[in-house]
Amino acid sequence: MAPGQSQKPIHLSTFLEVLDPGNSSADWSSFIVYQLAVMNGKMIEKSVVKQSAERCSNATKNHGWSEFMTLTSLFDQDSGFIGHETAVFTAEVHLLKETFMTTESSDNACSVTWKMENFLSFKEIMLSRRILSRFFEIGGCKLQIGELVY
Repeated sequence: MAPGQSQKPIHLSTFLEVLDPGNSSADWSSFIVYQLAVMNGKMIEKSVVKQSAERCSNATKNHGWSEFMTLTSLFDQDSGFIGHETAVFTAEVHLLKETFMTTESSDNACSVTWKMENFLSFKEIMLSRRILSRFFEIGGCKLQIGELVY
């Protein structure tokens, strides 16, 4: 391709973006489990559905897929994704309600409390994905607590 020419897009990108974290501080973070979908109006089982679990923060506000599905599939008249010029996109988001406290002592030791109030909502998710706390620092070392069932 010659310089200055743009390539024709071939994929639909689908993202979940945090626009306003609410009344959070500059170092806010939240663990989310989410599902994004393009629904198929002819056969629901042919809907394109993708799931992920991520920690959102000021540094990582966008989560999703740059190649969610091909535009050929989306715009194919017989595919079932568009009916009467209408496409249906869905998002299901679970936010971990958590508090995080650290107490440091003078000898490079730290006590961390990570409290998850809606923990049972994440029971099924824990079977296949790790739940990670926000980062904390002890003596210049960046750490985080993780939960994984195996």
